[in-house]
Amino acid sequence: MKFLLGRIKGQMWFLPICLMVLNCCKIVNWGKENFRQTSQYSQKFIHSAKTFIRSIKVYDQFSTAATFDVMLLSDSMRQLYVDYFKKSHGLSDDQEEIKRQHQKNENKYFISFYVVATQKERLYTTNKALFSGEYQIASDDILGQKDSEWSVRMIVGGREYYPESIQSVELPIEYRQLFGFAFNQFSTVYLVRFSTKDKKNEPILEFNKKSSIILRFSSSLYQTDISWKNILYNIE
Repeated sequence: MKFLLGRIKGQMWFLPICLMVLNCCKIVNWGKENFRQTSQYSQKFIHSAKTFIRSIKVYDQFSTAATFDVMLLSDSMRQLYVDYFKKSHGLSDDQEEIKRQHQKNENKYFISFYVVATQKERLYTTNKALFSGEYQIASDDILGQKDSEWSVRMIVGGREYYPESIQSVELPIEYRQLFGFAFNQFSTVYLVRFSTKDKKNEPILEFNKKSSIILRFSSSLYQTDISWKNILYNIE
């Protein structure tokens, strides 16, 4: 009898673990029933988009002078966007064809980039807490204005080209997902567009031919390059 009681006492530690496991299973099942999770399909699009995204931080000693995350809007990248849009919103065959053709037409006339850039930080001496006055983002555009802190130009084959237009834009939700954490409330998004032809009316990038593209950001104090090597921009 003593031996049996000893065996029972020796196994008593196992009972609380069993009860805890059973309770955990109940909690997990309750969570699944009441907080149903959606199936995520965006990861494959995010992975594919990485080919076209480049990121760089410009440092002044230990402080960050600027951050640029840039997407090259090649034909392949634009078609990936249409695939993502169709998956999330749904498109009829006619709507899809129109959207795809519109994206390709854009690239007939422009070499385009989405630039997600940090705005210049401004410190106010009001002794208030974060987001209530002391630490704010300046409203000045760091690109695209005559007195902007930074300028941008494109280099292909050793030749420099200047943008046709730089616009501050609202980034479509699909592109926000593709940029990930680079897109946030502290950044501004610009659509930077260069002409597809040079001053001699010759194409800067040829169809179905791989090219290396450099986007150079410059200020009065700094200069940094972002590059895409051996990449197809236009595809016939």
